[in-house]
Amino acid sequence: MISLFYGEGNLVETIKIGTLSGWDSDNPTATWGGMLGFIIGKEGVEKAFNRKFSNKFNIHRTRIGFPNNGIDTFEAMAQKGLHIIDRVVQDEMGGGLDLKKEVWYS
Repeated sequence: MISLFYGEGNLVETIKIGTLSGWDSDNPTATWGGMLGFIIGKEGVEKAFNRKFSNKFNIHRTRIGFPNNGIDTFEAMAQKGLHIIDRVVQDEMGGGLDLKKEVWYS
């Protein structure tokens, strides 16, 4: 929480504080970095670091056995996330998706 609060919404500062905090510095740092990155988008992240980032992720760098030889894209990850949300809304909440309004309902 320290890194999130003292980072004051600044992605780079939040990551820096989280990383330098010690002990369990990777999980909160990844969580806040991911959350802030989600809020500001890819362009915001690239602007914060003053560089372009790849759109591909190779999970086989640290794990094995994933489809597509371990290569994934952020768009594909987002699409998988939408499918998970659809299933939760429908199966767990008894809701659905209004395609005309582009909203979930329960």
